Amino acid sequence: MNNNEDIFEESETSGGWIQWFCELEGHEFFSEVDDDFVRDSFNLYGLKQLIPTRYEEALEMILSSDNPDSEDLANQK
Repeated sequence: MNNNEDIFEESETSGGWIQWFCELEGHEFFSEVDDDFVRDSFNLYGLKQLIPTRYEEALEMILSSDNPDSEDLANQK
């Protein structure tokens, strides 16, 4: 199995993108935060300027209640 397959298998549990990301190997020191924290514009200040081309898409994926699928993971490349 390659890394993408490993990641996809781990993404099959439910809980949304934030939970999925925090449960990945090597992410033990990340902490889950409430969706309201992520939606708060104060906490997002400056991010749109750093990643202007895919900011809205990234925010939508992070706030999604669905885990990433193989298509989402393929789009990361």
